[in-house]
Amino acid sequence: CNDFDGINDLFLSNSNKMKREWLNDGSIFILIPENLIPFWGNTETDYERACQLGTTWLSTIEIENEIGLLFGGDPAMATFIRDHDDNLLMVKWIYANEENDLLELARQGNHIVMEERPVYLTNTQLNWVLFDAVYDADNEKDAPEMLKIEMPPGALKIQSQYLEHGTTAVIVHKFSKHT
Repeated sequence: CNDFDGINDLFLSNSNKMKREWLNDGSIFILIPENLIPFWGNTETDYERACQLGTTWLSTIEIENEIGLLFGGDPAMATFIRDHDDNLLMVKWIYANEENDLLELARQGNHIVMEERPVYLTNTQLNWVLFDAVYDADNEKDAPEMLKIEMPPGALKIQSQYLEHGTTAVIVHKFSKHT
């Protein structure tokens, strides 16, 4: 995997102006049920698998017979918000002058430049965590920086899109109910 340690420097100048909590550690993020944290990184191949699978904006990865989500592509800060229809959105900040502009573009879902095929998931867990996929539960004393969310239960469709308008670009992963 590529190492983007310096990417955080791009965002530090605006970090004191942020209104939301952003995860800004890592080039590949993993979103898993919270109870699976101790099982991530227990083999040498977990991060290697993440690197191989994380070449797209969104892919799935198996952990202890359950499914996690990998968010690859462009290294960027990430957060969760709700759109105007109350769907959960995972947002990756590509570029923007203002946080509010970026979040509003994500909520509106307009100005789609590219999109990937959707991923489908049946969720049975309420509490999920997003963190840097490089984390190894066996070899690190402290838990990594994480964002905790409550994932909607049931059948979900996750659509990944790259949105761009003016001086703002964002990757949005929209979690919606699927029937």
